[in-house]
Order: sequence, then structure tokens, then C-alpha cells
Amino acid sequence: MTDQSVRTRIKVALTALPDRYALPSRPSAAQPAVQDAFRQTQFLLSWDLELFEKVTNLQLEIVAANARLRSPEAGALFAFWSRAFSHISDACTMMSLGSYSSCAPLLRTACDCIASQRSLLADGFGEYEGWLENAVSPDREHSAVAFELGRFRAGAVLAEDERLAAPTGC
Repeated sequence: MTDQSVRTRIKVALTALPDRYALPSRPSAAQPAVQDAFRQTQFLLSWDLELFEKVTNLQLEIVAANARLRSPEAGALFAFWSRAFSHISDACTMMSLGSYSSCAPLLRTACDCIASQRSLLADGFGEYEGWLENAVSPDREHSAVAFELGRFRAGAVLAEDERLAAPTGC
């Protein structure tokens, strides 16, 4: 047997998951402008923030109910979900602190993660399984593990979605 023919089956486990999500708290030691931004956000978006917290906690409940799934497909979906969850949560925090320009890249990256999940589901994990088959291998020369990055482009999935695609004629 050669090194190329030995493939270790990747074991997937969702190991860390918050019990619940809580909205960002008031920054007590921040500059007055940041405290004012937080106050205005709470005043203007209180209903939206409450809904965001409920939906975010619903996500956590759904993932926790499926956390025992150990397949590579579940691992892929959980990986993209956790990144999207983190980016959206971080965007909420940045928005409440008045750092509005920080929100757009976080939200775009969250959309890319969601698009990746949708792509996996749309093709029945075909492309993913082809990539995964050779993506992780031992690198004996460096006493390490080698990871092939792949070439997925989430933008195409976003462009095909009626709700997420940019309107034509802009």
C-alpha cells in the first residue's frame, strides 16, 4: 500500500455550541459616541433586535437537535452554518456599536457561507464528495496533514437566487 492509497475516514463532531445567543450588552466603558450609537440602535431597532435574538436562538436549537449527526455532509453543513452564525452575530455587535462599515463584509461572507450550503444541497453533495475524497491527506515530508482548498465560487449561487441576486439594470 502506498501513502496515496491510504485514506483516513474523517470523523465529524460538532464539539462547541453556545447554549443561547444574547444581544450585545451596553458598552459601559466605551466612548460617548459608541454609547450613543448603542442607545439609538436599541431605540430604533428594538423590535428587529428582539426578532433577531429569537431567530438566532431558534437556529441554535435546530443545530443542537442535529448535533449528533456524524457524516461528512453534516460536517460540511455545520461548518458553513457556524461561520454564517458567527459573522451575523458579529455584524449585530458591530452595528450596535456604530461600526456600520464593518457590517457589510461580515454579512457578505455570511451570504457566501449560506450559498455554499445551498450549493451542497442542490447537487446532493456530489462536488463536495469528489473534493473530500482527496482533500485531506498525510504530508509525510512535513509531518503534517495537507488540505486541498478546492475552487468553489459562492457568488454564482447567490446570483441565481431571486431574493439575493442583484437587480438587473443597476
